[in-house]
This record gives sequence, structure tokens and C-alpha cells, in this order.
Amino acid sequence: MSQTQAKALGLFIIFIGIIARLIWPQDMPWMGDQIHNFQLGMEIKSTGHWPLVGIMSGSGISNPGLSAWIFGILAFFSNTPLEMVRLIQILNVVTLLSIFAFVTKFVKSEERENWYFGLLLYAISPLAVLFSKGIWSVDMYSLFSFCLIFSFWFRDNKWGAFLWGLFGALSGQVHLSGFFFAFGFVFFALVSDFLSKKYHHWQWWVGGSILGTLPMLPWIKFAFLNQLSKGESASWVLLKNIYRFRFQKYFLKDGFGFNLDFQFGRLMNEFLEGPIILGQKTHLNFISHYFLYGICFVSIGLFLYNHRQGFAGKLKKILLNWKSLDFLLLSSFLCAGIVMVATGMNIYSHYLIVWYPLQFLLVMRLARARWMRYGILVGNIILLLGTLSFIHERDHAGGHYGKTYRSEYRQQNGAQ
Repeated sequence: MSQTQAKALGLFIIFIGIIARLIWPQDMPWMGDQIHNFQLGMEIKSTGHWPLVGIMSGSGISNPGLSAWIFGILAFFSNTPLEMVRLIQILNVVTLLSIFAFVTKFVKSEERENWYFGLLLYAISPLAVLFSKGIWSVDMYSLFSFCLIFSFWFRDNKWGAFLWGLFGALSGQVHLSGFFFAFGFVFFALVSDFLSKKYHHWQWWVGGSILGTLPMLPWIKFAFLNQLSKGESASWVLLKNIYRFRFQKYFLKDGFGFNLDFQFGRLMNEFLEGPIILGQKTHLNFISHYFLYGICFVSIGLFLYNHRQGFAGKLKKILLNWKSLDFLLLSSFLCAGIVMVATGMNIYSHYLIVWYPLQFLLVMRLARARWMRYGILVGNIILLLGTLSFIHERDHAGGHYGKTYRSEYRQQNGAQ
């Protein structure tokens, strides 16, 4: 394939990803959290009252107030759920294009191919698309992830370090998993600077971190006095959660694209029979799902075999080169992931949206062969089209995704 053909194919895949994020906004999930978030945003707009804490998280601790304020901000530009979710969809498209622009402008040419393939996968990943079209705080998190990565990339500049500290502090206030995401970069950056004996404006990072921490001071007081001190989150911290390694498992399953059972639940087998074309079950979803499953094991096996020697030396080289994809992946998958698992908290698949698009970059880092990379892209495109059509035809997905806004509207208006 020529360079011109490769660029044309890449642009076409990006186009698919953009259309998939914008199409059928009425198919957004519409259940407890989404309804509450929209109503909360409207309440903030009408009363001017900005709550100090957000909704309860799966870890048994309430989210900081910023997780609610973002819906208040969106409410000033929208009046209906469809208008609000449209803003979220557009925000995700802008973020996607911004990441591509960042890679083109600032990433070294020898690393761009890995980035481009990973971002193409991010553009058409079924889960990435589904988590870009809902009224949920994590559905907007890709913007914060990008801001954190962007500012970290320029931490050798004073203002870059300041913004890195600021976004690092804010990221955990949108979703608590963001604190682990930010910690991975901080810990490995400290190790990198220690090894190189070059310390990059840490005082400016501290200043940005302090500024970013100020909005969550009321939440800190509330969480410690009313929840942590009373052990309300203890039931979510279990020893068995440590050896399950859910973070690493979901990181890979989300990245490769075969974690849709989380969304479809009891309807997964029915989904795998599709997509239905001309009234016939094609089972293309089944083929794609298990093809990606196999590619995952083959990619990991080949990667471990090819890197079976000299690991310590390679690790030190990565740590010294902090402006690299490998450094970002190591900080996220290894450092942040191990710390999050070690807490014993119950980790759900949607917690890892915080790390988007790094999962997809890791997949293309593991799958080095071109046939693997193109196979992963084709498999995800098939599953994406199957996912969108499945939800659109049924008005619900059976699992975590639940019922759609369209189905609720139909019920309220007595439509069949």
C-alpha cells in the first residue's frame, strides 16, 4: 500500500469514527445516572447553586463537585437532553481531532506510525464510540486525558509543568480514577528525573497542583468526615479484587475491542449472531469478536518473546525518554494500574475510560505486524457498525448500556 493510499484509508477511518460519534444521539443511554446528571445541570442553571460533591461512585465515595459542575456548564448551552448530549458528542470529536493534530505536530516522526494506528483504532472502537455519546462524566473525560498528556509533554517548560499539575489535580475530580491516572505520570516522571539528574520545574508543577486542588477542598472535608471515617466504602475494598487484575484485563479487552459483553449483558449472544443483513444472521460480530480475542493472545505472546532479554536495560531507556509513547504506556498500564489494583477497590470497565486513548495505543504497540493492525481495525469497524445498529433497532442493549433515550420518549408518548 502506497503512502497516499495509507493516508486516504486513515482519513476514511477517521471519518467513520466522527460519523459514529455524531449519529443517532437519541440512542444515548438513559437511566439513573444520565437522568440525574441532566436534571442536576438544569438545576444548577436555574438556581445558581453549585453542589460541593457529585454523585456516589462505585467505590462507595461521592465524586468531587467538579463531576457535577461540568453538567451545569453544559446546561447553559442546552435545554434538552438531546441538546446536551450533542454538545458532548461534538466535544469528543474535537478531542479526537486535537489528538491527531498533537501527534502530527509534536511527536517524533519515528514514533508517529504507532500513534496513528492507535488513534485510528480509538476512532472506530465500539466502546470508545459508545462512551462518547452519553450524559455521563466519563463520556467527557477524553478531553481531560488529552489535556493531561499534552501538558505533561511540555513539562520541561514552566507553564507546561504548571498546567500538568493543574490538570492532574482536576482529572481526579471529574472521576476518582483520574487520581490514579495522574499518579502514574508523576511517579515515573520523578524516577526519570532522578535517573537523568535533570529536574523539570517541579515547583511550577506544585503550584498548578495546589491551584487545581482548591475546588475539591469542600469534598475532601465531606468525604473524610462523612464517608471514609465511617467506613462506608469498606465493602468495596476487598482482598480478592487484588489478584483479579481487573485493570490490566479491562485495559487489554477494551483496547482490542472484545469487551462488549459489559455493554450487552444477557443480549451478548444475540448480538454475536448479527449484524442482520437482508433478514439473515451473518454472525460477523461473532467472527470479529473471537478474531480479536485470538489476536490479543498472539500479540502479547509475540511481544513477550521478542522482549524476553535485556528487560532492565530497555526499562531504563524508556524511563530516560519521557517524551515517548512507551513511557506513557508504562506509566499507565504498569504504574497506575498496579497501584489501583493494590488498593483492593472494585474496578469496573468504565473506570478505564479515564485512560482513553492509551489502551488503543498499547494494542497497536503490541501488534507490530501490519496484517494484525489492519485486522484489528477491520474487526473493530465490523463490531462498531454491528453495535450501533443493534442498539438502534432494539432501543436497549441489555447490559450496562441499558435502555435508550428514544425508548423512554416512546413510552412517554405511547408510541409503539
